[in-house]
Formats: sequence, C-alpha cells, structure tokens
Amino acid sequence: QGLLFYLKTDCSKSKENSSKDKEIEAFWRFEDGREEWLPAKLIRKYANGECSVQYSDGVSRVRSSWVREVGQM
Repeated sequence: QGLLFYLKTDCSKSKENSSKDKEIEAFWRFEDGREEWLPAKLIRKYANGECSVQYSDGVSRVRSSWVREVGQM
C-alpha cells in the first residue's frame, strides 16, 4: 500500500490561512493506475507552495500531492 510516485503539490490554490483541521482531499494514484481524491488532513505548508498531507487512513504522509478543499471542483 503506497504511492508509486508523487505528484507536484500546488497548495497555492488553497487559502494560505486555511486552518490545519480544514477538510481537504488529496490526489492519490494507485499502483494499478486508478486515480482518486481521498480525504486527508493538511499537516504543513511549505514556502515553495508544496504541502504535507496525511491521508485519513493515517498511514501515508506525503510531501507531494495535489490538494483541494472539500466542496471545490
């Protein structure tokens, strides 16, 4: 269980002052090629626009993933 490769994060689309507990979704690419937005929690934002997120299963913490706030299209 895990990502084969990471995608560049663009956290700049989410509001800079959004709280860490805000519900977000992070992009996940499965080993079989399926892609999904999965519930996640924002851990940290970096100055370069990347984020650290933790998926809701608590297992995977990724440095690079596309992120969006729940409810955004």
